[in-house]
Amino acid sequence: MANNPANDVTTGLGVAAKIAVPGNVQFQSAYSTVPGYNVVVLSKSGTVYPQTFQLVPVLEDVAGNVQSAVQAVEYVSYSSGVASVSSSGLISAVAEGGSVVEVSYPTFGNTDGTIYSPSNPMNGLPKNKIYAEVNVTVVV
Repeated sequence: MANNPANDVTTGLGVAAKIAVPGNVQFQSAYSTVPGYNVVVLSKSGTVYPQTFQLVPVLEDVAGNVQSAVQAVEYVSYSSGVASVSSSGLISAVAEGGSVVEVSYPTFGNTDGTIYSPSNPMNGLPKNKIYAEVNVTVVV
């Protein structure tokens, strides 16, 4: 990039600034031209939908350039009794219902610790991470 300082966390270029996690079903509102959120639909029996789904996150900088992961992507299921997620991002159907799987990536060296604000929903989460949520529905 001519006439620009080295790309780093201050420019948002050349570093992960966005995480996208495609699902297996795309929903879009009839009232909006904005693409819908990503959803994973699984079937406990595996007859209509698969029993598992492998998440494949894509990291991009602010210009949309794909970035290589230099640290581990982390996964958390908020209803592991409905859908579990492995450390490699494999979601598995456990029981009928709904869950959210959070995907996070430490964008910069996290030397700042965690967020401390008891009234903040992000309380306890590491600072300097980017997040994506995947809505998971498990059917019979």
